[in-house]
Amino acid sequence: MVLQCSNHAPRADYLLFALRTLFRVSYINWDTFLPSLLSSVSAAEASLNQAGSSATSSQSLVPVPSGNEQGSVIVRDNAMRNSQRVRAAAINSLRQISCKIILIGIEFNLKPFTHAEIFQYMMSWLVNWDMREMGTEKSLAEWLRSCLEVMWVLAEWLRSQD
Repeated sequence: MVLQCSNHAPRADYLLFALRTLFRVSYINWDTFLPSLLSSVSAAEASLNQAGSSATSSQSLVPVPSGNEQGSVIVRDNAMRNSQRVRAAAINSLRQISCKIILIGIEFNLKPFTHAEIFQYMMSWLVNWDMREMGTEKSLAEWLRSCLEVMWVLAEWLRSQD
C-alpha cells in the first residue's frame, strides 16, 4: 500500500493520517511495523533496480538497423534514460514517504533496537545514493531532506539517552 501511495500526494497524506489513527487505537506496533516497512522498501528498490537493469541489458541487445544507425541509438539511449528517471522517481517517492512514516513512528516510544535499525537503513540510503541515477534534483533533494531529518531526530533521541 505504501508503494502504491508513495507517488500520489493526496493518497500519501491519507496514508499518514490512517497510520497515526491506527496507532492511537493500538492497532499498529511501531517496533514491528517500521522494520517491516524498511525491509519491504529495500525489496521494492531491489526489484525496481533489477527490472531496470534487465530492461537496459535487453535494450542493448536489440540489433540496430543499418539504415539509420545513429537515430536508432539515440532513440534507444533516450528510452533507457526515461526508464531510469521513472525508476528513480519511484524510489525517491518511496523513500520520502517511508521517512515521513518513520518520523511519525519516532514520535512514540520506540525500542532502542528499532532506532538502530532505522539508523542502519538511513545510513545505507545516504551512503549508496548515486545522483546520476536518482532522477530530478528536486525529488532527490526532497528525499535527502527527509532522510536527514530522520537522522537528526535519531541523533537527538540518542543525545537524550545520555
